[in-house]
Amino acid sequence: MEERGLKAYIGEFLGTLILVASISMVISTQTANAHPEFIVIALVHLLMLSVLVASLGGLTGAHFNPAVTVTMTVLRKIRPNDAAMYILFQLAGGIAGAYLVKLILLDEGKGSGYGSVGRGAFISHSTGLAFLCEAIGTFILLWAIMAAAVNPSAPRGVAPIIIGAALAFAVMMFGPITGAGLNPARALGPAIAGNTFSGLGRWLVAFVAGPLVGGVAAGLTYTWLVLTPRGLAPGERPVDELP
Repeated sequence: MEERGLKAYIGEFLGTLILVASISMVISTQTANAHPEFIVIALVHLLMLSVLVASLGGLTGAHFNPAVTVTMTVLRKIRPNDAAMYILFQLAGGIAGAYLVKLILLDEGKGSGYGSVGRGAFISHSTGLAFLCEAIGTFILLWAIMAAAVNPSAPRGVAPIIIGAALAFAVMMFGPITGAGLNPARALGPAIAGNTFSGLGRWLVAFVAGPLVGGVAAGLTYTWLVLTPRGLAPGERPVDELP
């Protein structure tokens, strides 16, 4: 089990801030002119998450998402006290990122709630289906993380692009439906900055419970299906690769 410290906490704060600010900035500027193009938004997810995983993965493990941290805690990849600090710093980073966008795009960003998720009719129509979409999208993200970063047999150096691509794919699938939060910290920051908490109960079910359930389900399923048959715990090296 890996132990983290203050530098890792700060890395999670900065990574989440940059990720949320990047996404919210693009959504806000697009909404100011026309309806958001989720292919463009997905590309931003891919590029920025790839950069952050490559630049901060060695320091923090590149979570930037409470759903990732909770999943890694369940898999005993991070200590519970470190996980709690990670989540606090991620939430703070998400809020700071959203307020940075609000500072820059005070008027232009109002229409999108500064990148808020869950503003369409779909989540009000069916909270259960919104929960399912967010859970499936986060499952896809965590499945890629397990395969590219946690699986010790994964080729080195491919994790940033695989994880970024998985997130982009999930955003293209579910962005037009729920806004594709897939990350409680990414959802929380713009919701606070834009005051878009109408239907708080539905919001919590879709954008907090959905990602947490989807992420943990992916971690446990991948471990059972791929790692356990080889006698590996997450992060161990396979026997045929040991010196």
